[in-house]
Amino acid sequence: MFEKILIATDGSEESLEAARMANNYIERGLVKELVVLNIEPTFVAGTIDMGMTVGNVENWNVMAQEYGDSIIDETCEVIKPADVTITKKVVMGDPASSICDYANANNCDLIIMGSRGNSQLKGLLLGSVSTKVLHYAKCPVLVVKTKEKK
Repeated sequence: MFEKILIATDGSEESLEAARMANNYIERGLVKELVVLNIEPTFVAGTIDMGMTVGNVENWNVMAQEYGDSIIDETCEVIKPADVTITKKVVMGDPASSICDYANANNCDLIIMGSRGNSQLKGLLLGSVSTKVLHYAKCPVLVVKTKEKK
């Protein structure tokens, strides 16, 4: 039995497959609480010099929050209602460290995430988010792959 499972989602097919996997645990009555977490990048002053003003930065954060909420809603569509508490959370920051920090601070028993997300090029250059989470998370991590298409 898991007290709390965290699904890390970015809207990719792999993260939707992770939600389906979590749903399998829910259907078996093995989960009490589910956290659906989306990480959006934070605007850092000085990284983009296109005349960004404070108002633009605030708009960026509002748009990122709304986009993250839409990804979470899409992810939750594959989860069947059950006697499970679902927490939806958008966090701004670096994906790997934010996932690990959230899971640790909120006593998550398991992290379920896709093997590849929407930022595949970044994964090639900097190391994938799932690899970093596997190395740094203090709880078990289940990395889910999509089924190969024939």
